Amino acid sequence: MPTKLASLLRSRKAAALLLGLLTVVALGAGAGTASASEGARVEILNANSDLCMSIPGDVIYTGQRIDQWDCGGYADQYWYLNPSASHPGWFYIQPQQNDTLCATYVPGTNDILTLQGCGTNAGSGNASTQLWRYVGDNELETFQGWAMSVPGASTTHDVSINIYPYGPYPDQHWGIYSA
Repeated sequence: MPTKLASLLRSRKAAALLLGLLTVVALGAGAGTASASEGARVEILNANSDLCMSIPGDVIYTGQRIDQWDCGGYADQYWYLNPSASHPGWFYIQPQQNDTLCATYVPGTNDILTLQGCGTNAGSGNASTQLWRYVGDNELETFQGWAMSVPGASTTHDVSINIYPYGPYPDQHWGIYSA
């Protein structure tokens, strides 16, 4: 398991690499639905807990919650970051096992993230509830301006991931690593 310092150093390098990759991919992206073949395959690590963004029990279905779990190279810890054709600089987070699903949030609430059909079954029928951007101090920002978080800054596994207003919270920092 990486140390906090090593994780921070890797996340800064990964952020620079990811920004360059997303810029190149976004320039070549046309209109259409996000697909796993378009984006970068990554692991997403919470810098506070040193746990990976995961799908409980590797059971992929519409409505499944997204949690954090011990990093171990498990299939349910690999994600694709697919650029949005309609919103340059933004991307969708999709599990490698099913590129028709996207990490989805309910805007204006701190409800947990779930897997929903990309574009068509987004929260409130609004595909922008599936858009993310890697910004600032290694934060994953929602289209509505909130940050991906871990409730109570928990450092235990099997805790669902949610969104929360920006603040000086250690659980809002994430590393994105090429996988």
